[in-house]
Amino acid sequence: MTLIPFGRRLRNLGRLGHVASVLTKHGFGWVAVRLRLERLVPFRRRLLRSHSAVEEGASPTTAARVARVLEELGPTYVKLGQVLGSRADLMPPAFIEEFRKLQNRVRPFPTDEARAEIARQLGGPVEQFFDEFGPEPFAAGSIAQAYNARTKDGHAVVIKVRRPHIREILEADIDILKRLAELAETYVPEYRVFRPTMMVEEFAATVRREVDFIAEASNTQRFREAFAENPSSASRAFSGT
Repeated sequence: MTLIPFGRRLRNLGRLGHVASVLTKHGFGWVAVRLRLERLVPFRRRLLRSHSAVEEGASPTTAARVARVLEELGPTYVKLGQVLGSRADLMPPAFIEEFRKLQNRVRPFPTDEARAEIARQLGGPVEQFFDEFGPEPFAAGSIAQAYNARTKDGHAVVIKVRRPHIREILEADIDILKRLAELAETYVPEYRVFRPTMMVEEFAATVRREVDFIAEASNTQRFREAFAENPSSASRAFSGT
């Protein structure tokens, strides 16, 4: 038997309760009921009413509400939706359409926080290393956001900055997703065919790779070296065509 520290158990219960509350807020109380999470939700009567009122269909309205649930639960869940949005083998078209919209619905975090993280990593203020640094990110994702900048020696570069505390957030959310997958396999037999525990493990491996910028930089450098003499081939390889 695995012993989980008491404090961590309490935190996990709190997070599970938050997930169940957000599901209920968006009309998916029946999901919390089936996963045996209703005891973690305040005002259970309202939960049970939503359980009886909402159907389990795959209509566009349902898909849009699921996307809103993921968005409200935060970066890890948004990333999960983005990953599922590429799985036409698993998800109905209505869900694919809504999950793909999550690519454009990630709110950036404040640039002041990004500059503080750069200063912490490099050991000095942004101005010490860059002549120019974009006032706002030109792209924001669930794990990081990107800025245009110019180095002291005049090179135009892109600076990618992780969201604050994203590693800790991801690991905590992965723990919760694993627990939700176990509950689904235990209490919702028709979901077992999707092998939710294995799906969470694959998702965890994906996001852990994406948060590892050192590995990403190494892969980018190898890619650049491999296509240094043929930029057009690099462009085709990068675009997947």
